[in-house]
Amino acid sequence: MKKTGVLASLLLLSGASLFALQETWAVASHGFGSLFEPADGQSAYSGYYTVGLGLYTFFEEWGGVFILFSLDGQTNPECLAGLAGKVPLSQQFTLYGGLGVNILDKYHFYEQELEGTALEYNKHTSHIGIGADLGLKFDVPIPKVQRVNNFFYIALGTTLSCFFTYHASIELSAHQKNAPQFTAPYEDKPDTYRMFGIRPYIAVGLNWHSGKTLTGRPPR
Repeated sequence: MKKTGVLASLLLLSGASLFALQETWAVASHGFGSLFEPADGQSAYSGYYTVGLGLYTFFEEWGGVFILFSLDGQTNPECLAGLAGKVPLSQQFTLYGGLGVNILDKYHFYEQELEGTALEYNKHTSHIGIGADLGLKFDVPIPKVQRVNNFFYIALGTTLSCFFTYHASIELSAHQKNAPQFTAPYEDKPDTYRMFGIRPYIAVGLNWHSGKTLTGRPPR
Protein backbone atom coordinates (compact mmCIF):
# COMPACT_ATOMS: atom_id res chain seq x y z
CA MET A 1 0.00 0.00 0.00
CA LYS A 2 2.79 2.43 0.91
CA LYS A 3 4.72 1.71 -2.30
CA THR A 4 1.60 2.20 -4.40
CA GLY A 5 0.69 5.43 -2.59
CA VAL A 6 4.16 6.93 -2.99
CA LEU A 7 4.26 6.09 -6.70
CA ALA A 8 0.79 7.53 -7.22
CA SER A 9 1.65 10.76 -5.39
CA LEU A 10 4.90 11.35 -7.28
CA LEU A 11 3.36 10.79 -10.67
CA LEU A 12 0.30 12.90 -9.90
CA LEU A 13 2.56 15.77 -8.89
CA SER A 14 4.62 15.34 -12.04
CA GLY A 15 1.50 15.34 -14.18
CA ALA A 16 0.08 18.38 -12.43
CA SER A 17 3.27 20.32 -13.13
CA LEU A 18 2.92 19.63 -16.83
CA PHE A 19 -0.73 20.55 -17.30
CA ALA A 20 -0.01 24.28 -17.43
CA LEU A 21 1.94 23.71 -20.64
CA GLN A 22 -0.32 21.26 -22.45
CA GLU A 23 -3.61 19.37 -22.45
CA THR A 24 -4.77 17.41 -19.39
CA TRP A 25 -7.62 15.02 -18.66
CA ALA A 26 -8.88 14.15 -15.18
CA VAL A 27 -11.01 11.01 -15.03
CA ALA A 28 -13.16 8.98 -12.62
CA SER A 29 -14.06 5.42 -13.59
CA HIS A 30 -16.12 2.40 -12.57
CA GLY A 31 -15.31 -1.04 -13.90
CA PHE A 32 -15.23 -4.79 -13.40
CA GLY A 33 -11.87 -6.51 -13.16
CA SER A 34 -10.88 -10.14 -13.72
CA LEU A 35 -7.64 -11.84 -12.68
CA PHE A 36 -6.39 -15.16 -14.07
CA GLU A 37 -3.55 -16.92 -12.28
CA PRO A 38 -2.33 -20.16 -13.95
CA ALA A 39 -1.03 -22.75 -11.48
CA ASP A 40 -0.43 -26.52 -11.76
CA GLY A 41 -2.10 -26.77 -15.13
CA GLN A 42 -5.21 -24.90 -13.93
CA SER A 43 -6.23 -21.26 -13.76
CA ALA A 44 -7.52 -19.53 -10.62
CA TYR A 45 -10.07 -16.78 -11.37
CA SER A 46 -11.26 -13.81 -9.32
CA GLY A 47 -13.64 -11.02 -10.33
CA TYR A 48 -14.23 -7.69 -8.63
CA TYR A 49 -15.81 -4.26 -9.11
CA THR A 50 -13.53 -1.23 -9.03
CA VAL A 51 -13.65 2.54 -8.70
CA GLY A 52 -10.77 4.66 -9.87
CA LEU A 53 -9.25 8.07 -10.50
CA GLY A 54 -6.75 9.00 -13.17
CA LEU A 55 -4.83 11.72 -14.93
CA TYR A 56 -3.63 11.99 -18.54
CA THR A 57 -1.21 14.83 -19.36
CA PHE A 58 0.06 15.53 -22.90
CA PHE A 59 3.21 17.57 -23.47
CA GLU A 60 3.23 16.98 -27.22
CA GLU A 61 0.42 17.00 -29.78
CA TRP A 62 -0.08 13.28 -29.26
CA GLY A 63 2.33 12.08 -26.51
CA GLY A 64 2.41 12.37 -22.73
CA VAL A 65 2.17 10.50 -19.42
CA PHE A 66 -0.68 8.99 -17.43
CA ILE A 67 -1.54 7.47 -14.07
CA LEU A 68 -4.57 5.38 -13.06
CA PHE A 69 -5.29 4.50 -9.44
CA SER A 70 -8.12 2.13 -8.48
CA LEU A 71 -9.57 0.26 -5.51
CA ASP A 72 -11.61 -2.94 -5.55
CA GLY A 73 -14.42 -3.91 -3.16
CA GLN A 74 -11.91 -5.09 -0.55
CA THR A 75 -9.90 -1.83 -0.87
CA ASN A 76 -6.96 -3.54 -2.58
CA PRO A 77 -5.14 -0.72 -4.46
CA GLU A 78 -3.79 -0.89 -7.98
CA CYS A 79 -1.63 1.68 -9.76
CA LEU A 80 -0.83 1.82 -13.48
CA ALA A 81 1.45 4.59 -14.77
CA GLY A 82 3.57 5.24 -17.83
CA LEU A 83 3.63 6.81 -21.30
CA ALA A 84 0.42 7.86 -23.06
CA GLY A 85 -0.73 8.63 -26.58
CA LYS A 86 -3.86 9.87 -28.35
CA VAL A 87 -5.25 9.91 -31.87
CA PRO A 88 -8.13 12.33 -32.71
CA LEU A 89 -10.73 10.55 -34.84
CA SER A 90 -13.14 13.46 -35.30
CA GLN A 91 -14.14 16.73 -33.65
CA GLN A 92 -15.59 14.84 -30.66
CA PHE A 93 -14.00 11.37 -30.60
CA THR A 94 -10.44 10.54 -29.51
CA LEU A 95 -8.73 7.17 -29.33
CA TYR A 96 -6.25 7.03 -26.44
CA GLY A 97 -3.89 4.54 -24.86
CA GLY A 98 -1.06 4.09 -22.41
CA LEU A 99 1.62 1.56 -21.49
CA GLY A 100 3.53 1.38 -18.23
CA VAL A 101 4.33 -0.20 -14.89
CA ASN A 102 1.50 -1.93 -13.01
CA ILE A 103 1.50 -2.56 -9.23
CA LEU A 104 -1.31 -4.44 -7.47
CA ASP A 105 -1.41 -4.80 -3.68
CA LYS A 106 -3.60 -7.56 -2.22
CA TYR A 107 -4.45 -8.15 1.43
CA HIS A 108 -5.79 -11.41 2.90
CA PHE A 109 -6.87 -12.43 6.40
CA TYR A 110 -6.13 -15.94 7.72
CA GLU A 111 -6.54 -17.99 10.88
CA GLN A 112 -4.25 -20.72 12.25
CA GLU A 113 -4.85 -23.14 15.12
CA LEU A 114 -1.87 -23.41 17.54
CA GLU A 115 -2.12 -25.40 20.80
CA GLY A 116 -5.84 -24.80 20.97
CA THR A 117 -5.50 -21.08 20.27
CA ALA A 118 -6.83 -19.51 17.10
CA LEU A 119 -4.24 -17.08 15.74
CA GLU A 120 -5.11 -14.38 13.24
CA TYR A 121 -2.63 -13.18 10.69
CA ASN A 122 -2.52 -10.96 7.61
CA LYS A 123 -0.89 -11.59 4.27
CA HIS A 124 0.19 -8.71 2.03
CA THR A 125 1.20 -9.43 -1.55
CA SER A 126 2.61 -6.84 -3.97
CA HIS A 127 2.30 -7.93 -7.61
CA ILE A 128 4.50 -6.12 -10.15
CA GLY A 129 4.21 -6.20 -13.93
CA ILE A 130 3.29 -4.21 -17.01
CA GLY A 131 -0.08 -2.84 -17.99
CA ALA A 132 -1.89 -1.05 -20.77
CA ASP A 133 -4.93 1.21 -20.99
CA LEU A 134 -6.95 1.60 -24.18
CA GLY A 135 -10.15 3.57 -24.68
CA LEU A 136 -12.42 5.79 -26.76
CA LYS A 137 -13.23 9.29 -25.49
CA PHE A 138 -16.20 11.49 -26.44
CA ASP A 139 -16.00 15.22 -25.66
CA VAL A 140 -19.46 16.62 -24.84
CA PRO A 141 -20.21 19.65 -27.05
CA ILE A 142 -21.96 22.62 -25.39
CA PRO A 143 -21.45 25.33 -28.06
CA LYS A 144 -23.81 27.86 -26.45
CA VAL A 145 -21.61 28.08 -23.35
CA GLN A 146 -18.08 28.45 -24.67
CA ARG A 147 -16.35 28.11 -21.29
CA VAL A 148 -17.70 24.58 -20.79
CA ASN A 149 -17.77 23.54 -24.44
CA ASN A 150 -15.93 20.19 -24.63
CA PHE A 151 -15.10 20.54 -20.92
CA PHE A 152 -16.81 17.28 -19.95
CA TYR A 153 -16.23 13.91 -21.55
CA ILE A 154 -17.29 10.28 -21.26
CA ALA A 155 -15.16 7.29 -22.18
CA LEU A 156 -15.27 3.53 -22.59
CA GLY A 157 -12.06 1.60 -22.14
CA THR A 158 -10.23 -1.35 -20.70
CA THR A 159 -6.97 -1.98 -18.88
CA LEU A 160 -4.84 -5.07 -19.50
CA SER A 161 -2.22 -6.38 -17.06
CA CYS A 162 0.52 -9.00 -16.96
CA PHE A 163 2.17 -9.50 -13.56
CA PHE A 164 5.43 -11.44 -13.62
CA THR A 165 6.68 -11.23 -10.02
CA TYR A 166 5.45 -10.58 -6.52
CA HIS A 167 6.59 -10.12 -2.93
CA ALA A 168 4.58 -11.66 -0.04
CA SER A 169 4.78 -10.93 3.68
CA ILE A 170 2.80 -12.56 6.49
CA GLU A 171 2.45 -11.26 10.04
CA LEU A 172 0.25 -11.65 13.09
CA SER A 173 -2.63 -9.26 13.64
CA ALA A 174 -1.62 -6.29 15.76
CA HIS A 175 -3.42 -7.51 18.91
CA GLN A 176 -1.59 -10.87 18.78
CA LYS A 177 1.99 -9.71 18.24
CA ASN A 178 3.17 -11.34 21.48
CA ALA A 179 1.68 -14.78 20.83
CA PRO A 180 4.30 -17.47 21.71
CA GLN A 181 5.79 -20.04 19.32
CA PHE A 182 4.27 -18.49 16.21
CA THR A 183 5.90 -19.34 12.92
CA ALA A 184 4.62 -17.62 9.80
CA PRO A 185 3.55 -20.07 7.08
CA TYR A 186 6.19 -20.49 4.41
CA GLU A 187 5.17 -19.74 0.85
CA ASP A 188 7.13 -21.40 -1.94
CA LYS A 189 7.52 -18.80 -4.68
CA PRO A 190 7.50 -20.42 -8.15
CA ASP A 191 10.43 -19.92 -10.52
CA THR A 192 8.07 -18.69 -13.23
CA TYR A 193 5.09 -16.61 -12.15
CA ARG A 194 2.35 -15.09 -14.28
CA MET A 195 -0.98 -13.44 -13.49
CA PHE A 196 -3.14 -11.75 -16.12
CA GLY A 197 -5.82 -9.12 -15.64
CA ILE A 198 -8.47 -7.30 -17.67
CA ARG A 199 -10.72 -4.48 -16.46
CA PRO A 200 -13.36 -2.94 -18.78
CA TYR A 201 -14.64 0.39 -17.47
CA ILE A 202 -16.85 3.39 -18.10
CA ALA A 203 -15.52 6.82 -17.17
CA VAL A 204 -16.42 10.49 -16.93
CA GLY A 205 -13.87 13.26 -16.94
CA LEU A 206 -12.83 16.88 -17.40
CA ASN A 207 -10.62 18.52 -20.03
CA TRP A 208 -8.42 21.55 -19.54
CA HIS A 209 -5.46 23.07 -21.37
CA SER A 210 -3.08 26.02 -21.51
CA GLY A 211 -5.14 28.19 -23.85
CA LYS A 212 -7.01 31.36 -23.01
CA THR A 213 -10.15 29.58 -21.77
CA LEU A 214 -8.22 26.92 -19.78
CA THR A 215 -11.33 24.74 -19.51
CA GLY A 216 -12.26 22.43 -22.35
CA ARG A 217 -10.27 20.77 -25.07
CA PRO A 218 -7.79 22.67 -27.29
CA PRO A 219 -9.27 23.64 -30.68
CA ARG A 220 -8.90 21.16 -33.53
